[in-house]
Amino acid sequence: DGKYVYIPAENIKREKWDFRYIALYQPTVTFNQEEAGITYYGEILKYNFVPKNETGAFKEKLKSKSEFIIKFEIEEWKKLSKKIIVKEMRVDNKFTNYFLLMHSREIPELWISSEEEFRFYYELKRAANEIVINDEEESIRFKHNGYDISFRNGKIKIYKAEEQIYEKDIVDFSKKPNKVFKELYKLVSG
Repeated sequence: DGKYVYIPAENIKREKWDFRYIALYQPTVTFNQEEAGITYYGEILKYNFVPKNETGAFKEKLKSKSEFIIKFEIEEWKKLSKKIIVKEMRVDNKFTNYFLLMHSREIPELWISSEEEFRFYYELKRAANEIVINDEEESIRFKHNGYDISFRNGKIKIYKAEEQIYEKDIVDFSKKPNKVFKELYKLVSG
């Protein structure tokens, strides 16, 4: 009836057992580009461990070394207000929080780990989007931890005490936001 999700027990670490929702990732290899991503989520009513051989038709599809599968019962599937699109990475039993599930627009955004990272990422994303929309000669800048981050002439540049210490094409951030974000965040947070 579509209200159950099966996940191999070895895919979930013991310290991760404090979850209340499951979101469904629809991969591009199975779904067309328009349908791929995360569109639906549901609140977990209960879960239990079941022997793999009791999962019916799913047992053949579940690539699991374990003899046990976790069977999650979902209250109802709800549609996100806006689909989270596939970008840069696939999803295999990853964990996030409800806030990020409700506010993310691209899959890499689901694994932002702190409020500071969230603010930096969205400031970076906003600035990168503005520079693409605006005239190329305009410059957008913001400060973070004593660093100046500048967007000008198609480049992201980072300055420390007026000295440029980093440069990257904005196009690289558009194509691989998670990779570029981690690189930049490590630089300005360390």
